[in-house]
Amino acid sequence: EVDGGMCANGAVAGGTRVRAQDESGEWYNATVLNVYADGMCNVMFDDGSTLKHELLQVYLPEEVEEPEMPAEPEEVDGAMCANGAIAGGTRVRVEIGDEWYDGVVMAIYYDDMCKILFDGGGESKNALSTVYLPEEEPEPPA
Repeated sequence: EVDGGMCANGAVAGGTRVRAQDESGEWYNATVLNVYADGMCNVMFDDGSTLKHELLQVYLPEEVEEPEMPAEPEEVDGAMCANGAIAGGTRVRVEIGDEWYDGVVMAIYYDDMCKILFDGGGESKNALSTVYLPEEEPEPPA
């Protein structure tokens, strides 16, 4: 790996925004991840896919749009937490580090995460595996 190199129309390094072709030959905005001494580079397209390219096949665009931030994952109606089924409005206990916090489920996402509004104020996005129904709460960690 080297600090940078020359692409088809200028100098690039890790983090440089470029235009590159995907495997189907379509042109897309991308970011250079690594540049190598053999004239190759790894690029990551805005959709998250990566591809190794010859530097001479990568172009500095006149204007590159910044990648869009991914949207909040889609919500689902209910899911299984560590010890049972939950839905929006369910009272739960959440394990964060070595502490337990009581709260209410505000949203459940398809990516096995949920948003909790805590009794003491504040909210957090938590993995469903750390969320428990209070009726069957486990022993607090020692």
